[in-house]
Amino acid sequence: MNILIFSTAYLPLIGGAELAIKEITDRLPEHKFTLITARFLRALPTHERIGNVEVYRVGFGFSFDKWLLPFLGTRLAKRLTLEREPFSIIWSMMASQGSIAATRFKKAHPATKLVLTLQEGDEESHLKRYVFGNDFLYRLLIRPWHLLVFKRADVITAISNYLAERGRKHNSQVPIVVIPNGVDVAKFEARSTKSETNLKFKLGFKETDKIIV
Repeated sequence: MNILIFSTAYLPLIGGAELAIKEITDRLPEHKFTLITARFLRALPTHERIGNVEVYRVGFGFSFDKWLLPFLGTRLAKRLTLEREPFSIIWSMMASQGSIAATRFKKAHPATKLVLTLQEGDEESHLKRYVFGNDFLYRLLIRPWHLLVFKRADVITAISNYLAERGRKHNSQVPIVVIPNGVDVAKFEARSTKSETNLKFKLGFKETDKIIV
C-alpha cells in the first residue's frame, strides 16, 4: 500500500506523535509511506528519507510554517499524486494544521480513505490560544477547521478511551478503534544484575529499597 501521512511536525522534532509514526512505519516495511509536514527550521531539508518514510517539508523554516501547511501541503500532495502511483490511504496524525491539509486532499480525492489518529494530550479548548482566548473568534475561525477532519474521516483511531469519546462526539457514524501506544519492551529489560551497573546502585538506593515511578 502507498500511504500518505500528514503530520504537523516530524523528526528530528520529537514528540509522542512523531515517535509513534516512526515506530509504526518501521514495523511495516512492506508498505510505502510518504509524509508531508511543516519545515519549522531552515536547517532541515525539504526532502529526505527517515527510516521507512519519505519526508517532505513545506514552508520557509519558521514556526509560521504550520499555518502554511494546509495549503502548501495539499498542493504538494496533489503534485505527488500526478507524478507517481495514487495513494491508497490518507493518514492524519492528530487533529491539527496537518489534518486540514489531509481533509483538503481528501476532498479532491473522495475515494481515498482517510484515517484520523487522535494522540493529542490537550483539551480542545486549548486551541483558543490561537485567538488569544476569545471564544467568539475561536468558534468562528478555529473550531470549524478543527472539526473538519472528524467529519471527513472514514476511520478514527485513538490511543485512549477518552480520546475515542472525543471522536464519537464529533462523528459517531464511522468506526472508532482504540489502539494504545506500544512499548518497545527490549528497552526496559534488565540487562545486568551486577551492583556496579544496577540503576538502584547508581542512584544511591539499597537493593531492598522499593521505588515507585
